[in-house]
Amino acid sequence: MWIGARELKNIFNTATTIQKAYTKLAYWYKDVEQIAFKALNTIANTITINYRSMLNYFINRSTNALTESYNTKIKAFRGQ
Repeated sequence: MWIGARELKNIFNTATTIQKAYTKLAYWYKDVEQIAFKALNTIANTITINYRSMLNYFINRSTNALTESYNTKIKAFRGQ
């Protein structure tokens, strides 16, 4: 079975608790290691480094995307 970005997205869309998400991410990571696809390994390593903060998403399904968007706009404005 090929594991990729679609399956990773599915984890974030379907896991209902931190425990379920952690388990699904662990299985996803194991599968990624087995296929040895460099781009996915890079993503998997990033997740490994940041998994604790990423799992916070499953507490109330919120992200800091809006804040990051504003930060990008501010940086672009400064650049002008």
